[in-house]
Amino acid sequence: MPTSIIYLEGVTVSFDGFKALNNLNFIMYPGELRVVIGPNGAGKTTLLDVISGKVRPSEGRVIFGELTELSSLAEHEMAKLGIGRKFQTPSVFKHLSVYENLELACHQKSKGVFATLFSKRGERDKIFSVLEYIGLAEKAWHKAGALSHGEKQWLEIGMVVIQDPRLMLIDEPVAGMTGKETEKTGELLTSLAGKHSVLVIEHDMNFVRQIAQTITVLHEGTVLCEGALEKVQSDPRVVEIYLGREHKSHANH
Repeated sequence: MPTSIIYLEGVTVSFDGFKALNNLNFIMYPGELRVVIGPNGAGKTTLLDVISGKVRPSEGRVIFGELTELSSLAEHEMAKLGIGRKFQTPSVFKHLSVYENLELACHQKSKGVFATLFSKRGERDKIFSVLEYIGLAEKAWHKAGALSHGEKQWLEIGMVVIQDPRLMLIDEPVAGMTGKETEKTGELLTSLAGKHSVLVIEHDMNFVRQIAQTITVLHEGTVLCEGALEKVQSDPRVVEIYLGREHKSHANH
């Protein structure tokens, strides 16, 4: 069996007595695209917080790659190991150009004296290849603040990609996007899988259907169900707890 890219064993996270994660077991393999869904309060963002080092579990182990225990590492140390995170709200530098945002992200991974010795030519080529990849090459010198909401999300995905992480954590990437932007985001994330492992938290079930290979459903801080789309959609517990609510909210609109 291949070594997992991330493995959580018996992880519990409590906030004032409330268990955001409750004895959670979760495993993901290299090159995989995994989508995590679940109702509000299921523990989805806490899962990303634990993997990226923002929150420490009160119990359990978090193992990255070749048996690196993450629980004692700081966020920046995890980033150096190859864990990149894109938050739900884009945190681009609005007053800088699109190119400069990627340039800054490029240096984040290689802080220190050697960053200044980084080949400018190689760096420029790398930035432009990412710009092409995220579809913003023609806007390289535009201010990031002038981008549409969808374009800002793609820029931030690019800022994670350029650091070449082994594991990418993507939190609700299509919230507030148009249908066309959502479709393009799905294509972007699908094409990243294989070279990177991609863990996506999402609410939009149409988007989930577009990209999902394996889905994990969280409920009350633990895994309720896991598997292919068909399996998850037909699980009566998932329909009752999560998909049923989704159908009701659509019916009310």
